[in-house]
Amino acid sequence: MTTHQVRFSATSRVLHWLMAVMVLAMLFIGVGMAASVSERYALLVSIHKPLGIAILVLVVIRFVNRLVNRPPPLPATIPYMQRLAAKASHILLYALMFLMPLGHEAVLGDLRDHVELLRHHGSDTLSRGQVDEGAHLGAKDAEFHRPGK
Repeated sequence: MTTHQVRFSATSRVLHWLMAVMVLAMLFIGVGMAASVSERYALLVSIHKPLGIAILVLVVIRFVNRLVNRPPPLPATIPYMQRLAAKASHILLYALMFLMPLGHEAVLGDLRDHVELLRHHGSDTLSRGQVDEGAHLGAKDAEFHRPGK
């Protein structure tokens, strides 16, 4: 007779709540970055980038932890469609937590390439710092978020 655990492991619970706080912080920081044209923008960017990397690292740790410390089974009374929805939502959540930071960096890298192309063809409206600080707005709007302007 096999016994099933009835609770998530302590490691799983700590990772869950740590990541929940970090993801919520990231959402508020992202909203603040999108809405800010003040000096606060540079501070938010300086928090946003390392926090995103930390979340990415924790997602990998959390995934490995989930393989090692299997979650408790769902109660037998839960209907099949709800079980399917629970499994699908978990897969989607893990995929998003892993892919969002990678996709974000890919978009920023692509934007930097376009700005380099503009610079190469004689456009002097954007500098590397302006792209790094205004990248989420797109190259044409990054000029308005120039420090000291």
